[in-house]
Amino acid sequence: MSPPLGSYNIPMALDADLSRTRWRNPEYHESRLRQHVGELMKCTLGPVPADTFLKELLPLSSSSARGRLSSTAAFSGVPHCADSSTRIYVPLLHALNKSTKTKSRCPGLEFLDTYERSRKPSHPGYAKPHICCFTPGNASIVRDASPCSRLEFAYAEMFIQVAPDPSADFFVDPPSKADEDALEAVEDASEAIAPPVGAIEPPLEAIESPLKAPESAENAPDAAGRDTAHDFVREIEDEDMREAAERTYGLHIAYATEIFARQHRLFLFSISLHGSFARFFRWDRAGCLVSEAFDIREQPNLFTDFLWRFSQLSPAKRGLDTTVQLASVHEEKLFHEAVRESVRLQLEVEGDELEKAVSAHYLPGHTAIIPVTPQRPFTAEDKVHHFIVSRPTVSPRSLSGRGTRGFWAVDADIGQVVFLKDCWRFYWAEQIEGDILRELNDRGVRHVPLLTVHGDVPVIPSNTGGIETVFQSSLTEAYLGEPWICRVDGERVRINELWHYRLATSTVGYSLKSMRGTEELLYATHDAVTAMRDALGKDNRIHRDLSPVGNRSGIHCQILLKSALPGIDRWRQKFCTDADQNLPRSGMI
Repeated sequence: MSPPLGSYNIPMALDADLSRTRWRNPEYHESRLRQHVGELMKCTLGPVPADTFLKELLPLSSSSARGRLSSTAAFSGVPHCADSSTRIYVPLLHALNKSTKTKSRCPGLEFLDTYERSRKPSHPGYAKPHICCFTPGNASIVRDASPCSRLEFAYAEMFIQVAPDPSADFFVDPPSKADEDALEAVEDASEAIAPPVGAIEPPLEAIESPLKAPESAENAPDAAGRDTAHDFVREIEDEDMREAAERTYGLHIAYATEIFARQHRLFLFSISLHGSFARFFRWDRAGCLVSEAFDIREQPNLFTDFLWRFSQLSPAKRGLDTTVQLASVHEEKLFHEAVRESVRLQLEVEGDELEKAVSAHYLPGHTAIIPVTPQRPFTAEDKVHHFIVSRPTVSPRSLSGRGTRGFWAVDADIGQVVFLKDCWRFYWAEQIEGDILRELNDRGVRHVPLLTVHGDVPVIPSNTGGIETVFQSSLTEAYLGEPWICRVDGERVRINELWHYRLATSTVGYSLKSMRGTEELLYATHDAVTAMRDALGKDNRIHRDLSPVGNRSGIHCQILLKSALPGIDRWRQKFCTDADQNLPRSGMI
């Protein structure tokens, strides 16, 4: 199956002066790495048994192994430990791309050295993964691109991050049953035969894997609760080693985050290598699943099985959002003309200034079609809406969470400019944003965005809306009850199920920064207060964070809620305003 080209190479939102992408300031990336690690520790589940990871997360549709290269001694050239990452990933890359006339490790995909395709490979603001996997066509695009570009992230199917030393792994697996039995045998023997005075006892580490945590037998919980009591984050006493391990893992998260930002993706696979010890990762907006570590020299079949299974997956099962399609030349022209006219009317600019303003929403050659299926229940008038988009005004900067993108979009059927929000919502929310906005519109609340359409994203867009419709959602939280789950940094992991959600409003505008004088600011402030007063008086709602956003196509500034760009999820739950009633606690929905 050919990949959906519309899912790749999404332009990034620009900063305020439209000179560069908003979130790529290399000067702040060291602190950003620490922030990435802190965020992901709250939603990481592991260690998943490697065979469970393969069978459940990369299922095979056929048992045929025709064209599969043997795993025997596949990675014997990769050293157990090295003094640099280069000594690990260079022989690994050779092994990954090894093939004969009829067999290969990962058919239909290519692995490239992307680490050296950077001006400053060791700088976190410029660094790239050591190895990335591409389809052949996308691999050619990356090869021809400038090393200064970030196209590796825009087209990667998965990536591999390498560190030279197994002891620098950020995670540590609980002792295996064999390790515990060996430990118990050593302790029993030591009790039976006391060592002579001055004798040197063998260190326990000699009987343990370098990626297993030591654990005394008397403190070990029973088998059912062993993993729950274990902390999955390695405790490293040496401060420099601890910072290096955290930095390496932070880079791994940063790479996954940027791939999500530059592609329309539901989830992503990656692999880490510390020396010859590998872990599998599966990332989605709810969190991350991490496999147990294994030595690719001793168990090459696990690694080659991953590669084979990955090559057999469809683009959707590799994580791409296949509901997004590439726009046609006609649709791109329609988008450009409609957005250009809307910008011209609102900002009242021409010439180069107009073209620069349009660049905030449009990058030539980068337009896609995003469908929005109306939320259930469907009516006879409901239909799937198709919106043309290009550069977002908001790009996601974190991996876990809502993953919000906001676009100026054009309705492909009628040519109207709208604002389209693409995000992930909490599955358990009693009311979702579009329902709240529709209610505000129906009750006549002034100066709030006018809802066009909203709905959860089905795996396959359809106008029928049958009860059997399957919607795009996260998967990480489904493993919360597994017996192998460990604590992370001393805490039990709690993860929310998220559903992919889209919302379009017919109101688009600009922020306060574009205001031209006090008159516009006063009108905007007046309308914001009016919106708050109407919402309280007509629908018993209070908004926590209003921000006027000018829309100069009208006589006065029309107001958007701050969170409507990219969302309107800061309305408090509806409450009774009678004095004898207790008000609920403040919170977002």
